[in-house]
Amino acid sequence: MNLFPGFEQSAPIEAIQEGVETAIEKQEERQALQTLTPVEIGSAFFSWVETSLKGGIHPVNTRDAFFHIIDGKLFIVSPTAMRTFVDEYEVGCHDESYLDVQDGIQCMNRHIKTASGRNLHVVTVIKSQNPINGYLVALSDEVKRIHTTNNTALMMNEG
Repeated sequence: MNLFPGFEQSAPIEAIQEGVETAIEKQEERQALQTLTPVEIGSAFFSWVETSLKGGIHPVNTRDAFFHIIDGKLFIVSPTAMRTFVDEYEVGCHDESYLDVQDGIQCMNRHIKTASGRNLHVVTVIKSQNPINGYLVALSDEVKRIHTTNNTALMMNEG
């Protein structure tokens, strides 16, 4: 799990692309989401995030992105990222499955809590002053090398 410090391992782009293709091929083999434990759901989500970041599957730091780099950390927009994961996972999912994904994220305790102990951080879109909720996660050095730029259109709120 290269997304997190302590799990770094470099891989050439061909290996990343091969991993993405393998993940797509194995979709039929996936266990139904509702039969997974919260830890298994959290692990599947974080694997999906890592694959997305390394393979350029989903945009980062764009207006419609649900992944942003803020202060050298990954901000995962909630619930948009969780809903997208559920849509792409497909097997055994229902309209409220994104809540199971949020539970899985929280039980793994890999996210950074706010100063007040909340799970979700709030960032503000500077131009519009619109708030966005999401999880903040430390990045591995490998992912930092791929996504080096902080999103200057967003400002982290204290919390």
